[in-house]
Amino acid sequence: TTWVYAADRSAGAVIEGVRAGRTFVSQEPPAHQGPRLFLEAREDWVGGQPDAAIVGGEVRPLGPLAVTVRVENGTGQRLRIISTGKTVKEVLVISPSARHTTRVVLPPGGWLRAELLFDAGYAMTAVTSAIYAAAEAAPAAVQANPTDGPPASYASPPTTLPEIACDC
Repeated sequence: TTWVYAADRSAGAVIEGVRAGRTFVSQEPPAHQGPRLFLEAREDWVGGQPDAAIVGGEVRPLGPLAVTVRVENGTGQRLRIISTGKTVKEVLVISPSARHTTRVVLPPGGWLRAELLFDAGYAMTAVTSAIYAAAEAAPAAVQANPTDGPPASYASPPTTLPEIACDC
């Protein structure tokens, strides 16, 4: 199911929301209690934009961001926050409605998204569109090094099958 942030339920508003990238995808429709992800990033410095950016929006790179993901119907799954292809946070979701916040610094040209996985490298159950780094960087006084982490991997973990003795 594709979810769209739209001004209203009209076809024009929904299409405009899709074009603007204000979307996230869930593996299940609402009637089946599919997981949902709500990503926002707020410039976390004096003089930063007062309103949080949502998916499809922009924040200034090189400045600290307060990144919040609200997860619904994701109990037992892994939430990953990905910044420009690197995993900057991974946590186990332990309640039906959860909120996770972390600090991230985007590089110029970077992006940020949230993913929900059934298990590491197994099945993605929800993913957001990205929040992007704007062309203008944060003020020099607040700039920091971009957040780093291991490359996001989508490979399945190695499978080890137990040896079974057979008296065949």
